[in-house]
Amino acid sequence: MILTANDFVNVRLGRPSVNAENPAFLSPGKTVKARARVIGDTVNHNSKWILTEENEFLSEEGFVKSRELSNMPISVANTSNSPLFNALKIPELWKISMGEDVKIGIIDNGVHIPSLGNIVKHMNDHPPLSDVGHGTTMACIIGSLDEANGKVGVAPKVSGIYSYFLNIQEGICKITANDLLVALDALNQQGVKVINMSFACSEPTFMPTEPDAKKLQQKINELVKNGCLLIASCGNERVRTRDVFPASYENVISVTGYISSGNELNRQSNYWPGTSVALPVSNYYSDFQTKNSNGTSSASAILSGFLACIYNHIGSEKHKIIMSAISRLDGLTDKRLKINIPRFNTDSFLHNLNTLI
Repeated sequence: MILTANDFVNVRLGRPSVNAENPAFLSPGKTVKARARVIGDTVNHNSKWILTEENEFLSEEGFVKSRELSNMPISVANTSNSPLFNALKIPELWKISMGEDVKIGIIDNGVHIPSLGNIVKHMNDHPPLSDVGHGTTMACIIGSLDEANGKVGVAPKVSGIYSYFLNIQEGICKITANDLLVALDALNQQGVKVINMSFACSEPTFMPTEPDAKKLQQKINELVKNGCLLIASCGNERVRTRDVFPASYENVISVTGYISSGNELNRQSNYWPGTSVALPVSNYYSDFQTKNSNGTSSASAILSGFLACIYNHIGSEKHKIIMSAISRLDGLTDKRLKINIPRFNTDSFLHNLNTLI
């Protein structure tokens, strides 16, 4: 595709960054042959760059917007650290959005990602945080834009990641139903619309018959009615009953796992009749080779990123539409339990959405 500059354009070699080598400018009226659109550093509120056939990166803000340019798929120059990026067809999702104008909440053991900068908002006090902690890993899967190190999340342009600290270690929680209710209320007050809960609780206070659990269910119902999407992991203890929370609460999108190379449910993952959906349990980032980076925790973080990207494009009854699109996916089976759980597939999910909105 031939593009003509209508303003002075930043030109860089090696990577789409203002700090890359050999900085230069393209003059207005000059033309280039575009090979791809990629994500890089933000220049004048624009994070999209043009990769030319000469392997130069040009900031897109200097070109006239055209239908052809808008229809060109957005990719990433370096996804070497994200083995699931292409498998999940994230660029297809980005044709809708990259999460712009959506606030995501993460209830976990804290978030510390220097590359995310001011996008992270800490909602309450927390102890010193790790760069590879559980909450940090989930936030990185959802919203990182560290292209230089090959770390690009599912929704890298979310307007904010709101972190609420709770006593959760490696996806296992030592909290009460009231603790979670307070966290949800705090995030709601900040206008958060997608809430990721990558943990699984089995403490007695979460049992549906307990008073605090009833209040928690009421809060969940209220948030969903007001357009909030809540996503929770099912856990990784081979549990096959519904006594896992908050994933088994009504109106929470529960996420179990499948092995990305196959079509069977992952035996390590918890699941039960009525589990919402299964996503890959493999590592999203290849350098996080710990249990932080795989299992149903990362599977739910991936889905949270997806839902942030489509949030502003699915009408008012968001939870209902999402669940309807999920229910139409092909399923994974457990012959012993005689259950069928939808297997997440990007093409099918987006196709189902288009038929519903």
